[in-house]
Amino acid sequence: MQKRRLFCGLLVALILVTSPGNAFSWSKGHRLIRLWAVARLPKWQHDLLGAQSLARLCREYTSLQDRHAGGNAPELDPYCIVPGVRLSLHDVNPAEPSAKATMWYLDRIGEKLKSGETDEAMKFLGVLCHWNEDPGSPGAHSSPIGEWHLKTLIPPPRPKERLNYLFGAGGIMDTGDYRIPEMAYRPRLLGRTREEAALRILQHQRLLQRRAGAHIIPIVQDVMYGDGRKAVELHAVAALDNARHTADVIYTTLCLATGRFDNDQPTWNQQPL
Repeated sequence: MQKRRLFCGLLVALILVTSPGNAFSWSKGHRLIRLWAVARLPKWQHDLLGAQSLARLCREYTSLQDRHAGGNAPELDPYCIVPGVRLSLHDVNPAEPSAKATMWYLDRIGEKLKSGETDEAMKFLGVLCHWNEDPGSPGAHSSPIGEWHLKTLIPPPRPKERLNYLFGAGGIMDTGDYRIPEMAYRPRLLGRTREEAALRILQHQRLLQRRAGAHIIPIVQDVMYGDGRKAVELHAVAALDNARHTADVIYTTLCLATGRFDNDQPTWNQQPL
């Protein structure tokens, strides 16, 4: 029995090491969030990109940095390595590298769209979206404490003691048959300059991370000691919050890329930078 437990522990550790992106955050959530966000873009942005490019953004280009992690896909280097900037494309980073990297992605997307390389633009946009989706997942990217600290505070019952609390692999996060509620939403413009947009995106990413982190303990308590229904509800709440943010990021990126700013579209100006 002891050898079997050791083997299971090593297997989970191997999964976490070899697939860090998928293991730590949303799995199916990336696709659900992206589809919800894209569906709420204005018509002119749908016309700008076309149905095929938007479909790839929502399905093929949801997790490029996960595939790139660990050097397993060097062909993705052009999309997942920001020249001269060291940061994680899964987490909230300090302001300076985050702003530099965000502006780099905004520039690449704009350049590719102007040159007619829409599919290439979608790859860069896919990475930018994923980077803004990981911190919105209740799990490792949004937790202020580590896995073992959380298990010390909320010890699991014996039948569930092998389940991970924060990590997707062999765990309880991003599980359950949750859906993002269908509702009307008009994406908000986060800035009329690349500098303003980069800082506003970072600000909202931090707020998103904090709100996602607040769901972790209720989710763990319900899965460990309840019937799991509350956990499904909270996953849907977090995914909706994240989907709104992703819609704002995509909308703002395309406004900056085209220089089009509609006066009747909502603008986020409630909080100072």
